[in-house]
Amino acid sequence: MAKSILKIEGEVEHARNVSPLLKRVCWGDLEILEFPNMLGDNPGVSEGAPLTINWQHESREVVAIEYYEYLRQNRPRRRRKDLVMNSASRDTYLLGLGYRLDELIKAAEETKKIRKSRQANMKGKLVDKFRGLFDFSSVGNSKVKKSDAQPKIVAGKSA
Repeated sequence: MAKSILKIEGEVEHARNVSPLLKRVCWGDLEILEFPNMLGDNPGVSEGAPLTINWQHESREVVAIEYYEYLRQNRPRRRRKDLVMNSASRDTYLLGLGYRLDELIKAAEETKKIRKSRQANMKGKLVDKFRGLFDFSSVGNSKVKKSDAQPKIVAGKSA
């Protein structure tokens, strides 16, 4: 019988016999790099000019992990919704960084064009097939409730 190259004979047994008291984890210092914000090109924003970070960091700080945790204990982590900026806030921030209004408008138009292109590419793809599973025609022009949707029966051929 061939031996596995992934396991060395006796290694697994040795790992089981090691006392849990001998296993330790040690953390070193924490390196914090700060990157400046800049005008971005990610079409993930719903409207307006996107933000991104520069490739080069502008500051570097090394702190002991214990000190960092001590400072952080009174400041809870921010939630995702606290990290989102609306388009007016992004525009104001970018103008404060020195970008011109025409640059923001151009970036917003480019990202909108990319979003529309991606939406057009999704036509006829799997997403539209799932949208077609529900028939909303019997509902009319009023607001649609989930209970009003009539599911279509979709049968597939068996092989």
